[in-house]
Amino acid sequence: MASRFKIRDRLKNLAQPSASPGGVGTTGSPTSQALQAELGTGAQAFGFYKNRVHDHLKPWMSEYIATADVVFVASVAANGDLDCSSKFGHPGFVRVLDTKTIAIPLYSGNGVHATLGNVVDNPKVGLCFWKPHAEVVSLQLNGGVTIVEASDEAARRFPAIEEDEGRSAVRWMVVEVHESYMRCARHTSLIEGREEEVAP
Repeated sequence: MASRFKIRDRLKNLAQPSASPGGVGTTGSPTSQALQAELGTGAQAFGFYKNRVHDHLKPWMSEYIATADVVFVASVAANGDLDCSSKFGHPGFVRVLDTKTIAIPLYSGNGVHATLGNVVDNPKVGLCFWKPHAEVVSLQLNGGVTIVEASDEAARRFPAIEEDEGRSAVRWMVVEVHESYMRCARHTSLIEGREEEVAP
């Protein structure tokens, strides 16, 4: 097992976000493209990537993130194990730094460090900002990760907001956006129809 100090060294070395393997202009991974050809959905996939997928944040995306109070973070360990963690905060807890970069605060939690451990080995994440009753139900981002300790000088880039209510991030997960796209409210009625089934 790697020592605590070796892990910390690896965190410090995680300074350059990884390049996008597919990137905007392609229609997914090679396997996805093979399936598109086999299942006859290549034209549909091409239209989706051409019209809906971007390599940066549009202005409305930045506004969407600024009012979001939850983001789901998907990551993969070196051995292929998966994790999807929910990060909650007051609207604005995820900072938009520019059209290519956002910063997610990592607070003291249960001590497992599932997301952090995964991105040390595989510095990529998939993000889903979720608003079930909004016109745009979710905003999805894929990108490379840099970890910045709260004590580092670089952390001063992340402006404080009043709604933090005294919580201090231990470190920040800085995500360079490789892909961004929305999910519309097409199936919102399915969510609304099940609200009464959810226990209070």
